[in-house]
Amino acid sequence: MASVSFLVRSEKRQKEVTIWLRYRNGRAVDVKVSTTEQIPGEYWDHDRGLIKKGIEVPDERTKHRLESIEARLENIRSLVLEVGRTNKVVTPDLLRESILDYLNKQKKEATKVPSGIYEYIHYLIPLMERGDIRHKGERYDKNTIKVWKGFTHVLRRFLDYYQDGHNGEKLTWEGVNKRVCDSFLTYLQSEGYMRTSINKYVTNFKSLVNMALEDEIHTNFAAPKAFYKPKVAEHEKGRRIYLSEAEVQALFEMDLPSGSLHDKVRDVFLCGCYTAQRVSDYGHLSGENFSQTARGVKVVRLIQQKTNTSVTIPILNNNLIQIVKKYDGNVPQIHEQIINREIKLILKKLSETVPSLAEREQTVLSLREQRLEQGGKVVFEKDRRGNVVKPRYELVSTHTARRTAITNLYLTGLFDTFQMMHVSGHRTNQSFIEYIRLSSDEIAETITKALEKRAVQVEF
Repeated sequence: MASVSFLVRSEKRQKEVTIWLRYRNGRAVDVKVSTTEQIPGEYWDHDRGLIKKGIEVPDERTKHRLESIEARLENIRSLVLEVGRTNKVVTPDLLRESILDYLNKQKKEATKVPSGIYEYIHYLIPLMERGDIRHKGERYDKNTIKVWKGFTHVLRRFLDYYQDGHNGEKLTWEGVNKRVCDSFLTYLQSEGYMRTSINKYVTNFKSLVNMALEDEIHTNFAAPKAFYKPKVAEHEKGRRIYLSEAEVQALFEMDLPSGSLHDKVRDVFLCGCYTAQRVSDYGHLSGENFSQTARGVKVVRLIQQKTNTSVTIPILNNNLIQIVKKYDGNVPQIHEQIINREIKLILKKLSETVPSLAEREQTVLSLREQRLEQGGKVVFEKDRRGNVVKPRYELVSTHTARRTAITNLYLTGLFDTFQMMHVSGHRTNQSFIEYIRLSSDEIAETITKALEKRAVQVEF
């Protein structure tokens, strides 16, 4: 009686190994061929000749991959047995050709581009993660992919909203027009999204339409032009603050238990205040990033994860050197969510001696905060006009560090925009200017100081 089994010819656990098939029929037929399927050696059960059962996997992608391999092996088993029943002579070439034909058909099915709007975005995201599709030649970074994944949930809810409002009719690519964009904006506003979030999702939707156009899924060339982003007034944005040099220094000098979580979070956050980088960069500094120029100037060199931009940052404050030495050249790596949560608590404690950190700032609530308030789970402080106000320490996040460094660099008045953009890694003046977070009063004060300085110079 014919039988099929699987094996691998390598004992290496940490490497990809090829799965082979063995076909036997009595004593006369014993054929071995490669299935071309590969699997990490650690997941293969050599005794059973199958993928290990009940083994822990690091992520959903690996789990899905193992399940797919297992399904294909079962299909290959059935296929080879059928080949044995319908052919008098079974050769390695015959089995190899049959297996490859099956796998090629599977590959074509897997890469078939879905035509539905919601199905298409789920087809795109794995390609972004693998680097099979890129933006302007660069791989999509983790944060951008995270935004796209968030958009999938928004899109799904909007498509249901659209269908409910059109007697069960689904939205198609050909139906995307200005009215659909208007409807999308109305939906997002009704859900309580901030204007900045709305504009982000409009950009996602427009990009999705463009990519589907490039993949020739639709021929609605007017669709991308239908999208527009409403202007966002400053009072409609969440308050984005910066810390003054005095506040940053007070944070550096703050007495925290050595080696504690708060001690490490404070130091990582300060690295951002002293380098003007994103948390994806300042949160992963090591001794390798520190060097000197040919003239002996100490600098930080890194390639920004988000934009792949190479930056050389002069040491803006010697406190940075002290922090790096404290950890023998390797800054602690802490998850961004933990930093965002703990830095607020740290600064709240610091506000007892640095009152400016407790000053109230007008802001707007995020969608999550709105829902918490509507559900009676929390009450946010309001001013006499009904505007939400929060103490400054509650408005601080990992990105505040980058904003702090750029604003304080600007306030020195020593550098031009080109020099500061070289440090921050910004590519356009418009995006750079967004990081200078001065109030109208502060701008007036800087102008006055400049005029006073000029008057003194003229007097001499």
